[in-house]
Amino acid sequence: MLDLSYVYDVPIPNQFAASLQILKTGHALTEQGHGFKFFCSNPIRKPVSWLRTLGIPTSHKIEIHPIRPGRLLQPIVRQRVRRLVFAYSSLGDPDCIIARGPALINVLQVQKPSRPPVIAEIHRLEWVAANEAYAGRRLGARADPLTKRIAQIKQREQSALALADGYLFVSEGVRAAATQAFRLPDKPASVAPSGVASRVRSISEVGGPVDVVFLGKIERRKGVHTAIAVLKYLQNSRLAVIGDGDWMGEAQALAASLGVKNRVEFTGYVPPSRVAGHLARAKIALCPLPADLDSVSAEYTSPMKIVDYMAAGVPVVATDLPSVREAVGCPAAACLVPSDDPQAMADCVAELLEDPDHRQRLIEAGHSMLSARSWNARADIIANLAEEVVTARSK
Repeated sequence: MLDLSYVYDVPIPNQFAASLQILKTGHALTEQGHGFKFFCSNPIRKPVSWLRTLGIPTSHKIEIHPIRPGRLLQPIVRQRVRRLVFAYSSLGDPDCIIARGPALINVLQVQKPSRPPVIAEIHRLEWVAANEAYAGRRLGARADPLTKRIAQIKQREQSALALADGYLFVSEGVRAAATQAFRLPDKPASVAPSGVASRVRSISEVGGPVDVVFLGKIERRKGVHTAIAVLKYLQNSRLAVIGDGDWMGEAQALAASLGVKNRVEFTGYVPPSRVAGHLARAKIALCPLPADLDSVSAEYTSPMKIVDYMAAGVPVVATDLPSVREAVGCPAAACLVPSDDPQAMADCVAELLEDPDHRQRLIEAGHSMLSARSWNARADIIANLAEEVVTARSK
């Protein structure tokens, strides 16, 4: 059994999907007998009630600790991202460290001969995110850095990743991009997509029935604008938008401008433990990720909402993008339509609303995918990779 430390600079509690993914995976690891310590920024002392909203029992064995920074430097990507430099001693004495985001780069840059092996968990390329934020559109990993500062971010990220002992990618898409952009050395590597609970067998519906549901952060890069626009082409259908985010005001204004305000229900943030009840209200679920806004949505992500829909037994209509095709896995498990085309998505939804047999086939195909996408399966991938990294270091 391994003692693992996970480092990610986020406050606790929060509403981020990343924290849900980390903590559900950590709980699965502890259930398998591994130790799991989560190092984050500004955690409350005993987040028991918050963990319960994530579906993690009070008997959990996860340890949550604050990162203890030695000093704070200027942000490297956007003003809200901090660079933290800290001593390895603050992480205890783990067999292996897993780190993500800017915290990963700092863990790798603080080099000590006796440091534990480090696995870099990669969900996006920081320099590509900075490049696309500067350009305001998707550019990909083949584009050149647009500014000197972004070139420095790329060099710093590449230098740090070369020091990692192994790599954990959230998707094959981000694995291909990182390998191409950074020419990563031949070291242990695995892909662990977003997980989900096994099939939800007992769901108490929350609220009245709706035809269509969208789950996720209320941002344009999540495609909520397309989900709302779908109603323009579906007379009398109702949509539930589950989630919160910075674009909430714009989303509500869009619904009003399209004349569908009275047919869209904005629930706001819903705790993960209650999400299935909201999904169960719907006949069809949407994942309308856009193609042109950023590489994360189009290529790198492993959309957690897709497996959440499948687990709740709701058929999926999604945009036909590399990230979505990888997450869906089986062509029979979802209906895919062109991205950024609300009419095409609406036409597909309309056909499914009239065809309950097709909806049932989609549900059954989705359920067949869940065992490979469980939190236990994700924990197995990570534990096996950590064993390989620790063994390689000891040789």
